[in-house]
Amino acid sequence: MHADDLRTTLTRPVGLTRRALLRAGAAAALGVAALGAAPAAAAPRVAPHRLRQRKGLTAATTAEPIQLDPHLLTAAVDQNLQRTVFNGLTIWDKDMNVQPDLAESWSNPEPRTWLFNLRRGVRFHNGRELTAEDVKFSIDRIKEIGTRGKYAAYIVDVDSVDIVDTYQVRLNLKAPSAPLLDNLVYCSIVPREATENDGLSSMPIGAGPFKFVERIPNQRLVIVKNDDYWRQDVNYVDEITIVNAGEEQTAVANLKTGTIDYLDTVPSKFLRELESEPDIKLLYPNPGSTSYTWTLMKNTEPPFNNRDLRMAVAYGIDRQTLLRTIFFGAGEAHWNVFPKGHWAYAADIEGPEYNLDRAKQHLAASGYNGEEIVYKIFTLTFYPQMAQLIQSMLKDVGINLRIVQLEFATWIAEVYQRREFQIAQTSVLREWDPDGLCISCLYTNGSNNPGLYSDPEMDAAFDRGRQVTDREERKAAYREVQRLYARDQPHVKAVHINTPAAYNTRRVKYMDRGVAQPNWRDVIMA
Repeated sequence: MHADDLRTTLTRPVGLTRRALLRAGAAAALGVAALGAAPAAAAPRVAPHRLRQRKGLTAATTAEPIQLDPHLLTAAVDQNLQRTVFNGLTIWDKDMNVQPDLAESWSNPEPRTWLFNLRRGVRFHNGRELTAEDVKFSIDRIKEIGTRGKYAAYIVDVDSVDIVDTYQVRLNLKAPSAPLLDNLVYCSIVPREATENDGLSSMPIGAGPFKFVERIPNQRLVIVKNDDYWRQDVNYVDEITIVNAGEEQTAVANLKTGTIDYLDTVPSKFLRELESEPDIKLLYPNPGSTSYTWTLMKNTEPPFNNRDLRMAVAYGIDRQTLLRTIFFGAGEAHWNVFPKGHWAYAADIEGPEYNLDRAKQHLAASGYNGEEIVYKIFTLTFYPQMAQLIQSMLKDVGINLRIVQLEFATWIAEVYQRREFQIAQTSVLREWDPDGLCISCLYTNGSNNPGLYSDPEMDAAFDRGRQVTDREERKAAYREVQRLYARDQPHVKAVHINTPAAYNTRRVKYMDRGVAQPNWRDVIMA
């Protein structure tokens, strides 16, 4: 494969235009005024200055990585490391088309059989050559880890992996799988020996373009260019240092001064300000990806094993107010997990939009009597403000929430790993294929399904959608997914968010953005 097959070209960021941003900001201003909120404070103005010289890219993220083992991660922030230190058999290009990565070619001789031919001479960071044995071990390990990690649901169709020879593997499927090549992007190939004694969690060893150097909690995580990487045609940045962005206003000021080169999430209240800064480039999510914030509910235990109470929550949340107030109009506010521009979006299916009277009717039917319900959130970015708004909205319905704020790592452990919660707030970053968009949230034992929702009809609809390649047949299957989601409301999707990242052009000449996350493989320093 030539470099141009995977190398991206300079394009304008996808998303809102300046005019659209201004319209969104005007709408947001009206919404904030109506609620009596104070206008957002501007980040401190800073004068242009000579940037200090330093090596590589300094990237600020809203939370520091929690899990370094790519098979055990559950938080989206951990994928930054996964995408740089590790590889899968496949990779996406800038338009989210599947391209070869560790597999240089593949074939599908039968509907349930896939053969992958591996690149020869690829070496892990410990110096050992990557072979078919590592591919089999890695996929088997992801399946064995199951819901303790994020990706078992992505390869639910894989029945077994056979080693054909040193450089070829055969994936045997339970049924045909339309999204298989897309889903294999997430299945990082690791060396068996590095997993012993939980080794990957402290010293991640992959075969990617960057090697792990150090992690100092609450300070930094450092990775450096892998000089032995198989792709010698790409000039990767020498070093990437990942730091915590900290308080929003400080993070924006640091971006302007060049103290940091890249900010992974631009706070919505600073969008218009940064859009007008000549030295700042905004990176909107790829149109082939989608992100949304949602309210989780524990479906298997009281009080939210009661469908009527879940529907009371769904009808009681005013999504338009959340969009105006929190995201300043940048996004989409409706009940459906599918964005309106998606080819599988079913416009004719009615779901629970904000309706206080219907919320109270469902509340009365639920038998709920005002008992306190613990609402667990983490303290990053917009979540505390969103939680307070939702708490107030549901109080009007008659639902009594007590907000408990947790540090992000503690929240992940309690909500995602141990499932110790009643109701919680989070977001997901998803890709465009309907399977990847929502299977992990709605399928039995899905990795983004800590509420433990399980419905045979829903699972069957997802299975049908994966097992056919004709788009109209797939569309019918995912229409059923949306109907069942409207019926059950196992969680409540609040807002599809379109939050950009940003970089300082005095330090970075070019950077691309992937699935709602940075593509640090494709950075050109100024």
